[in-house]
Amino acid sequence: MLLCSIWGTSSASAATEGSTPGFGLPHFGGLTVSSTGLMVKLSCTGSTAQTCSGAIVVSTTETLHGKKIASVSTAKHRPKRHEVAVRVAQAPFSLAGGASATIQVKLNSNGVKLLRRFHTMSALVFATETIPHGQFFFLARDVQFKAPKQKHKKHH
Repeated sequence: MLLCSIWGTSSASAATEGSTPGFGLPHFGGLTVSSTGLMVKLSCTGSTAQTCSGAIVVSTTETLHGKKIASVSTAKHRPKRHEVAVRVAQAPFSLAGGASATIQVKLNSNGVKLLRRFHTMSALVFATETIPHGQFFFLARDVQFKAPKQKHKKHH
């Protein structure tokens, strides 16, 4: 898989050319979504002297009518509405070369409030690795958060 950075250089070519000797190449291994956040499996290729570090960011789009939130989605723009991108979760990561880990990304207070209000929330998950000349994206996925089902109390 060839991934492009914001600077136009592919991560695969940067790793093979040796232009970033202190950095490994991260790989996405899987994603698990829950009502409180998500778990991302990552691994880092390279020698033990190399590292993979960066951040995982989850964002959604709020559709506003004036200052009131009308909906949340990753859908395209609708007329007469104002849309704002909102970060609903974020977590840093750092892996040694050859290591793998599961990174826990919990919803922040905005994410919890939106999920509680709308019961379901679609969002975009981005993962970036920090390298000397900027960052490159190696993961972009759509996810769907669902609020847990409410347990009904029995009246005696």
